[in-house]
Amino acid sequence: MPPDPAGVSYAQTTPVTCPACGHRFDFAVWLIVDTAGWPDLLDRIRGGTLHDVTCPACGHALGRADAPLLLYSPSPLSGGGPGWGYPLSGGGPGWG
Repeated sequence: MPPDPAGVSYAQTTPVTCPACGHRFDFAVWLIVDTAGWPDLLDRIRGGTLHDVTCPACGHALGRADAPLLLYSPSPLSGGGPGWGYPLSGGGPGWG
């Protein structure tokens, strides 16, 4: 997992093997994201691609990691005050 400047964000690294080419790689499944500390992740969240898994070797789309996501916003995202949010991409761990 990349270092978190604010110490709030958290991702679990999951080993993945591409079914198309056999390449093995680690995929970061983000569970907590500090929206101020990781603006690039916020862009991926807004675009709906945060947990999309793509092989870095061949570009094969493996699907989407099904994991809960907790957002921490030290500044307002949409007019509210600082706080936590919890949009869920699905039920529990797994691939969707």
